[in-house]
Amino acid sequence: MPDDVDGLVVTEIADDSPYRERFRPGMVIVQIDRTPAEDVAAVRTHLSPGMHFCLVWNRGGYRYISFRYGN
Repeated sequence: MPDDVDGLVVTEIADDSPYRERFRPGMVIVQIDRTPAEDVAAVRTHLSPGMHFCLVWNRGGYRYISFRYGN
């Protein structure tokens, strides 16, 4: 991973997660809703129920992934 990629590394995905096909171990979540993903506590306070999008770094490139949080 390049030194300039900062964020939260995905280490595992629950077997029953509806996002198992979108998120993969080793991905780095760089931003959620254009807010830097600096630590888990900060991300949890930022999220509210509804649709969100995150910028991830994976396999040498960036892409956006949408996901629903909560209900």
